[in-house]
Amino acid sequence: MSIVAVTTRDADEQASALPGWSQTYAQVTPGRFAGRLELALAGTGSVFRETINVAHIERLVIPEATVALALVRSPAGMHVDGRHLPGGFLMVTPAGSAHEITSGPGHELMAISIDAGALPENERPDPRHGHRPVADAGLAARAAAIVEAMLAHAHGGPLPASAGATLADVVIATLGALEPARAEAAASLERLALVRAYVHEHLEEPLSVGDLARVAGVSTRALEAAFARHLGVGPKAYLQSLRLAATRRALKQGATGGGPTTVTDIAYRYGFWHLSRFAEHYRTMYGESPHQTLRGARPH
Repeated sequence: MSIVAVTTRDADEQASALPGWSQTYAQVTPGRFAGRLELALAGTGSVFRETINVAHIERLVIPEATVALALVRSPAGMHVDGRHLPGGFLMVTPAGSAHEITSGPGHELMAISIDAGALPENERPDPRHGHRPVADAGLAARAAAIVEAMLAHAHGGPLPASAGATLADVVIATLGALEPARAEAAASLERLALVRAYVHEHLEEPLSVGDLARVAGVSTRALEAAFARHLGVGPKAYLQSLRLAATRRALKQGATGGGPTTVTDIAYRYGFWHLSRFAEHYRTMYGESPHQTLRGARPH
């Protein structure tokens, strides 16, 4: 198959649309989810374009032995690991590295992925350094044109053997333009990373914004300011979005997962003790009730 083109109506469908990548999405703004992914293979590499209509939080792990180059196309940009990247920015993500993205409505991302072995060993990005941004309009335009051209070509047939080498050239050029890390922001980003990891590890515990501030070692006001600056979403909304997404996954698993099988049990599991308020938030976010999601997951 030369191209994969998938239209999705659910965050979990979007997460599974990209073969070989580990991804989860949590919807932040309410409404029906609408996503699309176009993927074309180019030798040992690939290009893809992703669009999503709602604001969301994404956690992803780059596949082992794969280096990815992403181009932010959303006009408002997005936050990656606590750093805001405006529209038109490129970022290099090392093989096997884990990242968290928060993005607003109208999300669009283009990406190039290549086998790390296609890069000279001394130029392969270090996973310990996380993603690295590049502000270069010429490189961004070149990357966008190549992704567009390869996706268009793949609709008509396989990409030529030279496509893989072209992708490697773009990644190598981008690596040569990497921006230096900003030492003054490192401590703040490190504290925020601790909080994000803590939230994901303790979703089933009754966490408050105060608890998260204590994990970070700052005041609640400072934590709220850090979330707004680095993630574009407040800590309360961040926590609730992840919990709602977790309840939705559990409801969709229905009776097959071996865990709680009623809406009440699942809501309680993720800290939603006010059931009518939970149902209201859930319906507002996903356009259906928790019971409808659970009934849809169970065999008829």
